[in-house]
Amino acid sequence: MKLPIVIYSNFLKAAAMLLLLTIGFSPFAQAAPAAKAKNSFDHSKTGFILKDVHATLKCEQCHVDGIFKNTPKDCAGCHSAGTRVAATPRPINHVPISNINNNACDTCHTSTANFLVKSYQHVGITGNCSTCHNGQSLGVVSKPATHFPTMAPCEYCHKNTSTFLSYQVDHLANGFIGNCYTCHGGPQAGSATYPNVVAYPSNHMTIAAGSDCNACHQNYVTFLGATFGHTPGSVCTTCHLPGQLSGVVSINYSTHIPLPAGSTCTSCHADPVTQPTPTFLGAAFHTSTYGSTAAAAGTCTTCHSGSYISQNAQTKGATHIPTSADCSTCHTDAAGTPANTTSSFTTFLGAKFHLTPSGNPPTGLCSTCHNGGYASENALGKNTGHLVTTADCVMCHTATNTISYTTFLGASFDHNVTYNNAFPAAAPASPLCGSCHNGATATGKKTTHVPTTGDCITCHTNATTGCPNCVSFYGVQYDHTNAAAGVAAYTTFPVGAPASPLCSSCHNGTTALGMNAGHIPVNGADCITCHTPANTGCGTTGLCSTFLGATFSHAAVAAGSCGACHQSQYPGVVSINPAIHIPQSSGNACDKCHTNAITGLPGTATPTFLNVVFHQNALGNPPAGLCSTCHSGAYVTTQATPAYSKAYTGSFNHVATTADCVVCHTAANTSSYTTFLGAGFTHSPGTYATWPPTMPPSPTCSSCHNGVTATGTSSAPTPHPAIGASDCMTCHTTSVLVGCPSCSSFGMAAGVVHNTAPYNTAGSCSTCHNGAQATGLSLGHIPVGAASCDQCHSVYDGSGSINFSTAAISSITVNGVSRYGMKHSAVTGRCDSCHNGSYIGQGIFGALAKVSNHIPTAIINTAANTDCTSCHSTTITIASGAGDWKTGEHMNHNNAQGGAPNYCVTCHLKGVTYLSTAQKISHNGASTSKDCSSSSCHKPLGRKGTAYSSWN
Repeated sequence: MKLPIVIYSNFLKAAAMLLLLTIGFSPFAQAAPAAKAKNSFDHSKTGFILKDVHATLKCEQCHVDGIFKNTPKDCAGCHSAGTRVAATPRPINHVPISNINNNACDTCHTSTANFLVKSYQHVGITGNCSTCHNGQSLGVVSKPATHFPTMAPCEYCHKNTSTFLSYQVDHLANGFIGNCYTCHGGPQAGSATYPNVVAYPSNHMTIAAGSDCNACHQNYVTFLGATFGHTPGSVCTTCHLPGQLSGVVSINYSTHIPLPAGSTCTSCHADPVTQPTPTFLGAAFHTSTYGSTAAAAGTCTTCHSGSYISQNAQTKGATHIPTSADCSTCHTDAAGTPANTTSSFTTFLGAKFHLTPSGNPPTGLCSTCHNGGYASENALGKNTGHLVTTADCVMCHTATNTISYTTFLGASFDHNVTYNNAFPAAAPASPLCGSCHNGATATGKKTTHVPTTGDCITCHTNATTGCPNCVSFYGVQYDHTNAAAGVAAYTTFPVGAPASPLCSSCHNGTTALGMNAGHIPVNGADCITCHTPANTGCGTTGLCSTFLGATFSHAAVAAGSCGACHQSQYPGVVSINPAIHIPQSSGNACDKCHTNAITGLPGTATPTFLNVVFHQNALGNPPAGLCSTCHSGAYVTTQATPAYSKAYTGSFNHVATTADCVVCHTAANTSSYTTFLGAGFTHSPGTYATWPPTMPPSPTCSSCHNGVTATGTSSAPTPHPAIGASDCMTCHTTSVLVGCPSCSSFGMAAGVVHNTAPYNTAGSCSTCHNGAQATGLSLGHIPVGAASCDQCHSVYDGSGSINFSTAAISSITVNGVSRYGMKHSAVTGRCDSCHNGSYIGQGIFGALAKVSNHIPTAIINTAANTDCTSCHSTTITIASGAGDWKTGEHMNHNNAQGGAPNYCVTCHLKGVTYLSTAQKISHNGASTSKDCSSSSCHKPLGRKGTAYSSWN
């Protein structure tokens, strides 16, 4: 509502007058200088401190119309449109402030000099950036025109709220998959680019029209690592030349091996079309046609010169043998000599110089290579024990004795050079052997050599050394009759003791080999007493070869003193072994048992301790002590007749007893203690006064046959049935026992057992017939549930044999064969528990299963779990096989209604071959689509007949 101009003018005049009157009567009007009163006012007491731009304002600019009370103290109270104080309001395009600290301006505008914002704190703000950064808000940085095209929210990429310069584009999380060129440029986008966005380079490889970057660049974090899908027929040099395309692996001519004329990348590098992850690594030059040709042409050094080691073209190492020949001379292929030492140019190992034409025969000095400097290349030098010589290797290591220079073994020094092809046949040699074989020039005498002043050839004759191509100093025999040896000799070697001079005058351990530390005492006897010319090889010539084989002469040994040597005192002397020898109390008198008649002493050349039978000498026949002293099981050995114990199970099990062996094994029944066989325990006279004993026997059988004193039920070969309080003879009667009163067997007591309580009690068969103590259910037996054996199998009658197949309750004869039938009255449960095809081997015909053309039982199995008895009589008698199932057969449709899946025509359509008495018809195109019942013709669902009994 607007006032009329006149009224409004009068209103202004009245207001002005009122103001003058107010001022005239104001207490301030009485004050002398008004300015002084204003300057003394402390504005901070109002709660609003005047500073910066506010200190320059006039009072009335804030206190409009002279109203001081309720003047706003917050920025928005004045700097908003429509306020009483007409201060500069917030512009229309100011950022929304509804969520900024209750609209407080000083949250952002911290300066009172101007409204410029130095920085904005985005604390707690993680999304909806475009609310402010939208290109409309005053003074707010927004998406520039050069930003790559996207409608996605800023926060998808810009996670730093202090600057837009820091960002990370998560392509997968934000769905930036495909159409890469929209941002990254390329042919599809006319090579458009955007600041800070990796752009399609100008030297990028050519891409097919319609292809997107992610055809190769499948990592959305970096463009590196792209895999290019090569197509058949691709030409490598289209892309892989140096500096041709950005990011494409290119050939480096400075390090790549020289390319043979006409070759391409795929000549060596695998076809990238066939590789899941194409790579230039793993190329095998020598498996290519160019590689084989280059090697065969003798141009290996083109690459193997040391310039291309980074490409695995190895060069000769510092320790390679000196040669200027091409590599293929030794490192051969299949056509080389020897053939293919490089495994088709895949290795430098295996080269055999001396098998090549250059090395066989050698064309230069062997020592050029075999000087110790090339041992790592298998060019061995002379070892420390080599003969001292300056001659070249081939002088001794010839092609013949080194197997064509393949080994250093077998070489021999040709002494013909020394002796002008006239090697001496006997001493003295000229020059003397010792002039070279002095330990410096050639091998000399060892420190253990027999002392001699004779020349080597005196003993080391051509016959033993293989000279003139001498191969060994071993095998020499010292000729004790040869004075040239330089040792006191025999004119004729003595054949018996004493020798003169005595053997021990040299064989004293200093001059020549003497007795070892473990030699038996000789008591002044000379060596030849035992080491005779015959057993040492000396003969009459004195060419002795060994001290072994000596035979000690026992002629002077006193009886009863064997143990002085034969109780492990001397190595090499046969001695008693206490661990296996039976206990003996004869001391050193071994000859008590090992008599001269057994050992062959004193005259035999081959005495022996074997063949002693203790019980054939006076100490053992009859035994002087308990048999168990030896026959305890501790002295069972193959070195003498075994001292068997009761525990021996070689061919028998001994009765349990603590009695000594001779109680049963007498001299009479053991052939004077030469065997354990024949012994027997006699029950009468002895345990029982008469045989058979008065029944019940006293003592009872089980008082001994308890498994400890004698065989009991627990020690039987198979588990014995439980006997309760019964004694053995209850079943093992005198008519069953074998060989009594010296009983040898318990016999078979089955007939007695099955006619004796509790074994003739119905329902108790499985007490024993459990498969452990007695025969149990056979493999494939029908399930018995809780039924007992005798419900089908008759209780044994005590005579004849036990046969579960003939001794049956319902046995019947079919075609002349009698077997048992099944007594179904003893069985509860479903028929198909047995009649399922798993038990067809039981009984006469087996537990028959459904015939192959039986009508489908699933059709009648809709409302209840039907069994055989649903249709077959429970009182049929099986006498001729499957045909007997028809007796009392009746169809139980089980309320089947026809239609899927229980079609009537499945059984009733003419032409079906199911075995049944069902009426089969064919009319009006009867089929599953026109089924008898579901088609509404025949009952139960149709109009005609009576359900399941009559069609019409």
